[in-house]
Amino acid sequence: MMKNSIPEELVKLEDKLYSFAFVLTENKENAKDLVQETNLKVLNNQNKFMPNTNFVGWVYTLMKNLFINNYRKVIKHQIYTLSRDDIYDLTNVYNVSNEGAESKIEVNQILTLLNNLDDDLKIPLELFMAGYRYYEIADKLSIPMGTVKSRIFAGRKKLSAELEKF
Repeated sequence: MMKNSIPEELVKLEDKLYSFAFVLTENKENAKDLVQETNLKVLNNQNKFMPNTNFVGWVYTLMKNLFINNYRKVIKHQIYTLSRDDIYDLTNVYNVSNEGAESKIEVNQILTLLNNLDDDLKIPLELFMAGYRYYEIADKLSIPMGTVKSRIFAGRKKLSAELEKF
């Protein structure tokens, strides 16, 4: 049960929210921005908070969802530059050789195929392609590491099947 108003409770959580935001963003400035965005979201939606429920859990959930939504926006607008070797390493499905234009897959085709994947497969695969390790992806998405590995494997497999059509 909350003893104080929502703004007062939010002020008490500030340090913990910043710590959680830093874990998510791994950047001080981005963490500060995420805390501010979360505070604004909480204050704008305080009428949706159900009394006698877990306020801290509600705020953390809002922050995590804001982070995930912001991440998705960034990924949609981010352009990947992949060399032929990167494509081979990441998909592990297409034998790229130096035989000529016929053996090359255009990056735009791969990006299109990647963007057509379901978010459950696409986001972990994009994070992996961006250089994150399995445990980092698991932490960022709040899912078990085994789930991350299986989603990356499934994403590669789907990409593989699509790339074989070219």
